Amino acid sequence: DILPMYRPHGLVEVGGKVYFTAEVNNVIGRYDIAKEKLDWIVGTGQTASHMLAVTADQKRIYTANVAVDTVTALEFGNVPPAGSKVTHISVGKQPEAIDVSPDGKEVWVGLNVDNAIDVIDTATNKVVERIKLGERPFRLRFTPDGKQVIATMPNTKEFILLDAATRKELKRIKSESIPLGIVFSKDSKLAFASVAEKGMVLKIDL
Repeated sequence: DILPMYRPHGLVEVGGKVYFTAEVNNVIGRYDIAKEKLDWIVGTGQTASHMLAVTADQKRIYTANVAVDTVTALEFGNVPPAGSKVTHISVGKQPEAIDVSPDGKEVWVGLNVDNAIDVIDTATNKVVERIKLGERPFRLRFTPDGKQVIATMPNTKEFILLDAATRKELKRIKSESIPLGIVFSKDSKLAFASVAEKGMVLKIDL
């Protein structure tokens, strides 16, 4: 029970903690699995904080704020969220999909209106490149080894596989179903995707 927070959306588990957004309240919350309780809440100061990404050390969180075309970067001190540094980064139109590279050096954010991905350098908190895809990337994720990024494209029923270092498109994989969210096996060899159709998950050999 997370009341009085409403409309939880993005969910990320890191080190036994579950991070989530509450869109109505424009906040990020954290749930401790072992203790079975919420242990902190912090506001983003932006509207419609939707999806989120968390670094492996849990020191930085990034949210895609759909309604105001920003990504919020939260950098924590020793006792989060006390002493946190908050930076709002301007990106393209309607950011939604978001992920942070395993090394924490880049954040990639999907743009619903611009049909592209903005790449943010986390050292400067600035957009350094835009990758045009031609369609809306609904979700995007780095493979665990950090070498590739997969974007799901519901409108064309495709997966787009990108090289993380060169930003070049490697392959488009067609699907008979409408692909949505993605997770990976730890060895980066398999991807699993939820789809819009009932009772089905796709398994993809990368």
